[in-house]
Amino acid sequence: MTKLMQDLRSGYRLMLKSPGFTAVAVLSLALGIGANTAIFSVVSAVLFRPLPVKDPKQLVSLYSGFGSNRTTFGPFSYADYVDFAEKTDVFSGLVAHFQDSMILGESDQAIAVQAAVVTGNYFSTLGVEAVRGRTFTVEEDRVKGANPVAVLSNGLWQKRFGGDPNVIGTTVKLKGQPFTIIGVAPGRFTGTDLGRAPDIWVPMSMYAQVGLSDSMMTKRENHWLSVIGRLKPDVTVGQAQARVNVLAKQLTQEYPAEWTIKSREDRTVTVLSQTTAWYPPEVQGSIVGIAVLLMGIVGMVLLIACTNLANLMLARASARRKEISIRMAVGAKRVRLIQQLLTESVMLAVVGGVLGVFIVWVLEKLLIAFKPAVASQITLDIGLDARVFIFTLVVSIFTGVLFGLAPALQATKVDLVPALKNEAASPGRGYRRYGLRNLLIVAQVSVSLVLLIGAGLFVRSLRNAQSIDPGFEMDHLLTMKLDTTAVGLDENKATAFYKNVVEQTRSLPGVRSVSMASSSPLEVISGLRPVHVEGYAPRPGDDMNYSFNIVAPDYFQTMGIPLIQGREFNDGDKPKSEEVVIINETMARTFWPNQDPIGKRISDQGQTGPFRVIVGVARESKYLTLGETPRPYYYIPLQQDFFPSVRLHIRTVGDPQSMVSSVRNVIHNLDATVPISNVQSGGEHLGLALLVPRVGAMLLGPAGLVALLLGIIGLYGVMSYSVTRRTQEIGIRMALGAQKRDVLLMVIKEGMSLVGVGLLLGLIVAFAITRILTSLLYGISATDPLTFIVVSLILTGVALVSIFIPARRALKVDPIIALKYD
Repeated sequence: MTKLMQDLRSGYRLMLKSPGFTAVAVLSLALGIGANTAIFSVVSAVLFRPLPVKDPKQLVSLYSGFGSNRTTFGPFSYADYVDFAEKTDVFSGLVAHFQDSMILGESDQAIAVQAAVVTGNYFSTLGVEAVRGRTFTVEEDRVKGANPVAVLSNGLWQKRFGGDPNVIGTTVKLKGQPFTIIGVAPGRFTGTDLGRAPDIWVPMSMYAQVGLSDSMMTKRENHWLSVIGRLKPDVTVGQAQARVNVLAKQLTQEYPAEWTIKSREDRTVTVLSQTTAWYPPEVQGSIVGIAVLLMGIVGMVLLIACTNLANLMLARASARRKEISIRMAVGAKRVRLIQQLLTESVMLAVVGGVLGVFIVWVLEKLLIAFKPAVASQITLDIGLDARVFIFTLVVSIFTGVLFGLAPALQATKVDLVPALKNEAASPGRGYRRYGLRNLLIVAQVSVSLVLLIGAGLFVRSLRNAQSIDPGFEMDHLLTMKLDTTAVGLDENKATAFYKNVVEQTRSLPGVRSVSMASSSPLEVISGLRPVHVEGYAPRPGDDMNYSFNIVAPDYFQTMGIPLIQGREFNDGDKPKSEEVVIINETMARTFWPNQDPIGKRISDQGQTGPFRVIVGVARESKYLTLGETPRPYYYIPLQQDFFPSVRLHIRTVGDPQSMVSSVRNVIHNLDATVPISNVQSGGEHLGLALLVPRVGAMLLGPAGLVALLLGIIGLYGVMSYSVTRRTQEIGIRMALGAQKRDVLLMVIKEGMSLVGVGLLLGLIVAFAITRILTSLLYGISATDPLTFIVVSLILTGVALVSIFIPARRALKVDPIIALKYD
């Protein structure tokens, strides 16, 4: 301990003695360590952080599986949830919950919130207590519509009610229905779905008041609920799985129609620990892959920063060559000197880590401020915690030891006699082709190339994604969401209201066409129904569940989606008239190849119908993502399948944003209480589809530029050091008749040989690891030759410039002075 304190004091004095060296080293490490810590805080929040509830390890998630027809990790029906809650003895509590965007408040004060409909035992089973008031009781969830009570999230309480302690007992309107606030949830509790924090919770018994139908509560084929259970003491996940398997078989025998899917496979129920199911299991591979990618990117930046640190330490070791020799001459052991030098490098790394934590705080503010164009904002607790601090400390110490060890070993390997006489190394030893400094430069060039290639791939992918034809026109398009359930309009009044909105909006100057739909393309979330095609017998493994949209007349004209055959919906498609449907090209090719599908029939309400007659075939377009493969899709007329919450679509002549106030006035004049939300132009709506390539370019672009800058600085430093060390050698060469051109080419050749080796290694590594980006790229191969070649040429050109500057300095060496160089 005494020696350690001595080394710490010595290191502190050296840091103060060389402020320039200290500043450069600490700042480089702070950038690298800070970036790693910031990304790790996000990864930790997604993969490792448990729910802020009582004994989270006892929680499990239950999933209803649909075999090969859909997914292993599907939702439950309410009827199935009741059976599992009442007929299993391995859970001390089983809760069900559903979350959706709803309107809170009235008129101009209305806002869109995330509302969770939960069973009465939700909070008690999770072990979450209110910080104000109370949570629900089981009795409040027994009688339909009898207890209009609500619990606020801490965030909504602060934002909407200013943290008023007297909020308990006040009334708010959710979807136009009054609810009494009985409690406020803790600040750290953000629900049980990763990234989707509810703003308000209401009991399941109030389902009708928030727009859910009776069929959702009674029909076993309606799967819409997420289910979480708390295991009884001493019950394992395996035991719980065995017990629910038994009940699943019993339900298959009791309800064969609902528990046997079209491929004649029995449905399954999967039990996963909540720590595993904190994020959707079906996207586990993608989430882990993205986490590895992010950590790999910032890890490469840290690697480059550390190689620069190692080069700095090597340069300082050369300057301290005589000091170290004197210490060894008077009896200091090499191990003791290595210990002191390592202590100094670890001190630099720890100081860099401390500064890095501050950088994390700044970066987290930027991450929180980043608002992608999604329907509900992503909410993650990415604050600093013990796990993040431990990670930062470990990275700092590891960095200091790993990249301080090699310079320490080299610094203590000295020839005492020449060093004590302050003699320079012999001319031939000033430059070693495979010396440590040069190997570090090779590593920097390699890592820089990998990051730059990744950035190039994402930039080109973003350009390709922007040029993809989505199958509809996004220019001059304005969309906004209207919800009549928030003001209690029944179907007849809502239908009349929407009809008036369309007619009056269409008459506005600057409007070309207007329509409505239950959703807009590329909203990610889409309706899904089982489809029965008349005359078609599904084969084993066929997935007959297809996405759809409910649209009003003129929808295809407004969206710019051409009809290949047939007609568009019109005012004649009324509730009591023949039910009709429009399908897309893929559905037509799938079920009626080489046939005319017009007049054929399908049903999305069971094998016995009622059937819908196909009256049109729409051109293929993109429905969920820009990169999706063609999929069967169909459209239903809004007049025959009323949907209370719609998207108003307006095709304008000029800038769509200039029409927002006029359209708002039309809606408010008809009914000022109907809330308007999610107002977007077509370009803004397209932002979600471009999120992945945009984020990839945003992350890898700056990382690649930082890597390039650090790598070039390192290369310039090594070449400058090499020229200085070889001053005598260069003078001798010139005294013997070497031309300046020869000296210039010699220095450039030596530098470019390092770059060449780094480029070769970088290309090999990039070719191997960019393959993991394949699923994230649009219209470009992960090994795109053009990107590899262009990035390599750019890096070569910049490296040549950084080498040319010290090479020019070598030409100014005076042979007479150089021969006297010490």
